[in-house]
Amino acid sequence: MKTNQVELLAPAGNMAALHAAVAGGADAVYLGLETFNARRGADNFTLETLREAYCGADVFAFMSHEETEGIVVLEALACGVPTVVRDIPVYNGWLREGQNVYKASGTDEFQQKVEGLLTGTLPDLTAAGRRVAEERSLSVMGERLREVYRRMDILPAAQPAAKTNLPQAERPVRHSFTP
Repeated sequence: MKTNQVELLAPAGNMAALHAAVAGGADAVYLGLETFNARRGADNFTLETLREAYCGADVFAFMSHEETEGIVVLEALACGVPTVVRDIPVYNGWLREGQNVYKASGTDEFQQKVEGLLTGTLPDLTAAGRRVAEERSLSVMGERLREVYRRMDILPAAQPAAKTNLPQAERPVRHSFTP
């Protein structure tokens, strides 16, 4: 994070390219999933290698001035990576400065927070960050959305599970996904 200098953003399509970019001095690295990013058709990360990339990070600094849902922030928090985000309104009410993340307004403040995390002079908030990610998991948010739809009479009220005489092994399997 240098001021008044050009910064290098390097695309990385796999773990080897990520390591090369960091070793080569990249200030930031752009990476994405196979079908969900701006590098469609290029060599890209799988869910497993993306998780490995996050979990290998010492700090996740997300300096974006605009954000809609905070998904990349939740991914970093779920992986237990100390996180610094830009202090913008979209995070108000769920990301709390000094409680589950660190917030910064400008480059100098980002640098101070990242250095504090790397040197251990700032407290570790990763457990609280993980709780935020769990509270906003797909299964939790899906249930909240279902409840909103039920209150609006868009979905019928939840029905009790049907009783069955089938042995457990023959009952239909329900699938769910939790990140």
